[in-house]
Amino acid sequence: MEISVYLLEHNYETDDGMDHAKTLGIFSSEEKAMLMIDKYRKLPGFKKYPDGFLIDRYVLDQAWWLSGFGID
Repeated sequence: MEISVYLLEHNYETDDGMDHAKTLGIFSSEEKAMLMIDKYRKLPGFKKYPDGFLIDRYVLDQAWWLSGFGID
């Protein structure tokens, strides 16, 4: 049985070229992650960059880095 989780992050670049990234949570469904985006968008640290949210799906017990560093 395949089990997935959904990683919620917020990323943005400021005017001085600095990248900022925050891991906000890991959720059992994409819908739950999207609900959290609605809550975060209202907060001062996030509403300035409302398009910086990203949800990535990961399957548990699956390797993601399969080449390079002598693995291949």
